[in-house]
Amino acid sequence: NGNYSYSPSKDTITLKWHLMSLTAQVKRDGKQLHLFFDTDRLLTLMRLLSGLSSNDTLKALAFLSENYSDVKVGFQLKPLKK
Repeated sequence: NGNYSYSPSKDTITLKWHLMSLTAQVKRDGKQLHLFFDTDRLLTLMRLLSGLSSNDTLKALAFLSENYSDVKVGFQLKPLKK
């Protein structure tokens, strides 16, 4: 269970669950809804873990992520067909 709030002026939605909150950019395309989440915190954590790990894949991803900024992960939501 959680709550959400939508800001039409900013085109963002904030999802709240317990003490966590996550904000996503919202784009509408016809009947589809697209949510884009910023990955800065995720990439920072991945870089930290790659320094502690011997996993070559994690190290390669962390190295590549250092060359990018404003990376977003998104979801496309469609209404169910009945």
